[in-house]
Amino acid sequence: MTGLALTGADAGMRFPTLIHLAGVGKSYGAVNVLQPIDLTIGDGEFLTILGPSGSGKTTILRMLGGFTPPS
Repeated sequence: MTGLALTGADAGMRFPTLIHLAGVGKSYGAVNVLQPIDLTIGDGEFLTILGPSGSGKTTILRMLGGFTPPS
C-alpha cells in the first residue's frame, strides 16, 4: 500500500512569496468592476481562479500582466 506524501503548503511549509496583492481593486469611473482583494501566491504554488462571468477573473490577470492599472 502506498501513502500520500504531502508537500508544500499541505505539509505546513511556507513558500517564498512570488505575488502579493493587498487591497487591489478596479473601477472605471463610477462603475466598480473589482472589489478590493488580498491575494498571496507563493513560489511553487499552483493557483486556479474560478468564478462566474463578470466576477473579475480576467481583470485580475490583466492587472498582474501589467495591461490594466489598478484603481
